[in-house]
Amino acid sequence: MGYLIFLLTIVAVILALLARLGKRTVLMTVGALALVFLQIVLASIGESVPAVGALHPINALLILGLTGSLAGSQWREKKMGMSAQAAPAVPAP
Repeated sequence: MGYLIFLLTIVAVILALLARLGKRTVLMTVGALALVFLQIVLASIGESVPAVGALHPINALLILGLTGSLAGSQWREKKMGMSAQAAPAVPAP
């Protein structure tokens, strides 16, 4: 399952680059990719070293926070863009 999430995160990075979503969004997506890669590493090393395995759930919370922040910022940006387009133009006096 972890490898599938890793592949989907690679696709997300590619789509963020192609869509030209901005430097911050691309960097956050690359950060998510790095954290997912780290999650896979922590899971495999954690089987033999329990202290490293204890970092696995902490990293999962970091992934959750980063992807939630990324989704929230995109949602707000889209909502603000929609309201700006839907607002009627104020007539000039």
